[in-house]
Amino acid sequence: SLITIAVSTVPEEYLGVANAAQQMADAIGAVVGIQVLATIQAGGAGSDGFTAAFVAGGLVALAGAAAAATIPRRAAADQTALASPSFNR
Repeated sequence: SLITIAVSTVPEEYLGVANAAQQMADAIGAVVGIQVLATIQAGGAGSDGFTAAFVAGGLVALAGAAAAATIPRRAAADQTALASPSFNR
């Protein structure tokens, strides 16, 4: 998950900052996405605007899924180490 990646790449003393930055990026992404879809919806007349917004949202979701599928997977040993609650390095 994105949180695991953020936590595993920063020193322990900066975990709070990394968590806050990741949450801020999530919030900004949600706000921008909602505003873009609302703008697309407002540009259409009646149900055409909703259809265009849903199609655009679906295309972005498919693009995100395709991008996520291209990320290389870690070995099982790395997955276990990342899931461990200890952050001793």
